[in-house]
Amino acid sequence: MPQGLGVAPVTCHSAATNPYREAYDNADVRPADHRSAPMTDLLTAVSRPLPLIDDETRFFWEGTRDHRLLMLRCKECERFVHHPRPVCPSCLSSALEPAELSGRGVVYTFTVTEQAFHPFWADRLPYTLVVVELAEQAGLRFLSELVGDTPEDAVGLPVVVVWEDVDDEVTLPLFRLVGAGGQA
Repeated sequence: MPQGLGVAPVTCHSAATNPYREAYDNADVRPADHRSAPMTDLLTAVSRPLPLIDDETRFFWEGTRDHRLLMLRCKECERFVHHPRPVCPSCLSSALEPAELSGRGVVYTFTVTEQAFHPFWADRLPYTLVVVELAEQAGLRFLSELVGDTPEDAVGLPVVVVWEDVDDEVTLPLFRLVGAGGQA
């Protein structure tokens, strides 16, 4: 560390070492001849950004394909653990296994997004990002998208999971307010 600066040097990832770069570079985000395509064609050709499925999260994504919401649960203290990790943060046990949740909860917080930070959402504005506190455990929260209309006072309202089958590999768990769409 240089004398007097008081900060450690920052290590930046180059394109060669960034694990997400290959997925980004290979993403289907524009038509092959994008230079001559009108902007509206570019926007409609953009694919939804999808998660990178790895060994740590594979159980979760396999569950969503079957329309099942799974999270790790500790066999020792019986607490749910989210995000997936190898050790329970409550008791430090490594005895974790996937367990199914009801898909019900309440809106903990939300934001109505009015700016597209990725081209996929450019013609889908506004959309609502939601943090759901799941019914199975106090403090067990899940970040997702809230589909349907969002009232200004949505915090505390009950929600239920709904599924978006994106392709053969990925199904996304989204949420909607209970009673919206004619379901309980």
